[in-house]
Amino acid sequence: MSKKKVLIISGSKSDELTAKLLKSFDNYSINYILIDFENFKLFFSLNKSSSNIKKNFSLKDLLDYIKQVDGKIKFKRDCIFLFEFRSGFSKNVAEYKLSLFELLKTYSTIIMTKDYQTMNIPKLPVFSTEDGIKTIKEFLGKLTEWKNLDELIPVIFKNGKRYKKTGKAGIFAGSLELVKEGNIKIKQDKLYDDIYVKEN
Repeated sequence: MSKKKVLIISGSKSDELTAKLLKSFDNYSINYILIDFENFKLFFSLNKSSSNIKKNFSLKDLLDYIKQVDGKIKFKRDCIFLFEFRSGFSKNVAEYKLSLFELLKTYSTIIMTKDYQTMNIPKLPVFSTEDGIKTIKEFLGKLTEWKNLDELIPVIFKNGKRYKKTGKAGIFAGSLELVKEGNIKIKQDKLYDDIYVKEN
């Protein structure tokens, strides 16, 4: 058995609301361990087993039980605790109605939160249009003769596939902007030939 989420529920099978809830879990193949302190029983849905428990059943006892029935279940990773389910806790507590949709939605949200933690994706270097404009402007005053546009790309963006593409795209986009502004002019003798730039 591998990486299956298990709900830990405190309740009683003889309680109407709890029984309905467990039936819904069974229908949707949701794994659970029911700790029934009323009848001193523990039920595990995954292997349909039940065990007697003592009156002072503790968290340590629960951990030992989980290790015993399925050593692949990791307590911190796979177990999710839900509040106690009963038809009524006391006369002073209003009845709480929970639809199956709400229950499953909450359950899936908890699992998604546990499974997909925040990821920090490193930002790869990008040579933008603005970078291209800035780079070309640094060469103004020296571009009195036609110069291959690729020669203006910074060294870091000349090596490696992931860098060369963004380097070429950025410097080319920047050159087009400067042509529009009237700062430089560009030429290309044939399709796919090198592009050359020269200041006006």
